[in-house]
Amino acid sequence: MKRNWQKESIMREKKRANLIAKKKSYWLYLHPYVHINIKKNRALIYNTINGKIHEYSGDTEILKILKRLDNKKNLYVIKLKEEDLTIAIKKFINEIRNTYSGDFIDSSYSNGKPIQLKPTPNLNKKIDESTYRYKISILKNDEIEEYLKVINIYINNECNQNCSLCNSAYKQFLYCTSSGSQRIELSISDIRNLLDGWNSCYKLNILGGNILKYSKLMELTLFLNNLQYKKDYLLNYLNFKEKRDWLKLLSKSKTNALHLFIHFPLEKHIILKLINSLKKYSLIIMFHFVVEKEDDMTLIEKLIKDYDLKDVEFHPYYNGKNLNFFKYNIFITKEALIEAKPTLRNIFANRIINVLSFRQLTVMSDKYIYANINHSSLGKLGKDNIFDILNKELFKGKSWARVRKNVSPCKSCIYNALCPPISNYEYAIRRYNLCNIKK
Repeated sequence: MKRNWQKESIMREKKRANLIAKKKSYWLYLHPYVHINIKKNRALIYNTINGKIHEYSGDTEILKILKRLDNKKNLYVIKLKEEDLTIAIKKFINEIRNTYSGDFIDSSYSNGKPIQLKPTPNLNKKIDESTYRYKISILKNDEIEEYLKVINIYINNECNQNCSLCNSAYKQFLYCTSSGSQRIELSISDIRNLLDGWNSCYKLNILGGNILKYSKLMELTLFLNNLQYKKDYLLNYLNFKEKRDWLKLLSKSKTNALHLFIHFPLEKHIILKLINSLKKYSLIIMFHFVVEKEDDMTLIEKLIKDYDLKDVEFHPYYNGKNLNFFKYNIFITKEALIEAKPTLRNIFANRIINVLSFRQLTVMSDKYIYANINHSSLGKLGKDNIFDILNKELFKGKSWARVRKNVSPCKSCIYNALCPPISNYEYAIRRYNLCNIKK
């Protein structure tokens, strides 16, 4: 009997094709609460639930896998064949499985590609996903109103203390300042016009100069008492005087608080005197200590204990000569980032907005308005419409949208979305990477 060699050859090829088709394949996927950041030959995987972090560098196999996973089209799910599973890839798979950052399953267990969601911020439809800027050129007044929550108002510039911090501390944190030889102050009508009908704002910070030298302090306080905003009045402790009528008026509103700045050299007798004076009033008091070196902390801690101070905040101050103090106490470390465990919400915010500046405006006593006091003014009170000023910052501003992924050297760092937002200390020190993380 003659054999049909051609038919047998075709059958063998079909069997070989079926065997190849039946070769095992797998689905590799990451969970939607996992953050990936890839920069050239370095990559980071961060689990926002348990804070576990993995770094990869120079390993092209793993970087290729991560780039595939991070691709929008793949949605954190890719297929791997048996021959793809090198020793390095198997180790990588074990790492993400052991930290509950992802999983690896036989593709035969599913009829198709598993459904997975890559974490993305839920943006307003009017915002462009690539630039995080509004697609339209201007927002209506009722749309923009929600973008102002905090207003810092410098009601005057008069002060007689001549402190060494006067012209620089206010650019690092909320602090009083006196500038210019001419005495100027905002009128109550200016302040009324600024706040008139503004329902979304929830906090006002009232500063100077020395606010006690404001010519119509009682009238201003009475007006502000009728507003539902939280009002914080900020004052250098050296300027404190027991103005009884004003303190009584301040005490009448539960939304008022008095904040006292205390800097070195400490005048302990003044601090003790004001503490004893303020005990007479049912008023929220906060003490803000300005710190420039390690020894300051030792003295402050003793003072807090001796005077039994409860509500206290510390503000490091960069004086141009104490960079080492900042390096050892303020600069962020990788360990501190891991311990902080930034959430997915934190990461999204860090990629889009600067939460330290966002929704804030500062009005100086000369009427100029800023989104951040370290940047150019957006307009002038009485001349420019506040809604136009907010639109200007949203669409073209440099403060609210100043994030690490857009500045050097942070934009090249795989940790840039985990780090805290750019602060005013960066502007004071003139470098963005206030950290000990190697790029």
